[in-house]
Amino acid sequence: MRICSYLLPTGDSSYGIMEGDMIQGARPNLRREFPDLRSLLAGSAMSNLREGSVTVALSDVTLTPPITNPDKIICVGLNYMSHTKETGRETPKYPPIFTRHASSLVGHGHPLRMPRVSNHSTMRENLRS
Repeated sequence: MRICSYLLPTGDSSYGIMEGDMIQGARPNLRREFPDLRSLLAGSAMSNLREGSVTVALSDVTLTPPITNPDKIICVGLNYMSHTKETGRETPKYPPIFTRHASSLVGHGHPLRMPRVSNHSTMRENLRS
């Protein structure tokens, strides 16, 4: 199951289940009770998401980070052998752990922004592709 959060053309936010190029979005009264995906998950209410859902075309919405209001974000890097190999790095003894800030997250398909002062040219090239 692929869950997502998104903005409607009206600017209202919602969430739902992505299936191909369609989203089974939360019905309005479910969004009133659980205004975002985080509250739905915290309320153990995922089973209510498909009930009376509203179908929305993926092309009609703007995807946002799934959890739009996280408390903290802890990331584990190089935790897949295929990713380690594609970066050309040696396999770490322990995967690196790092934090992210909510303001650094973007929705799927949106460009990542990197400071112009960064001297990591390989990272800059990877972000362009």
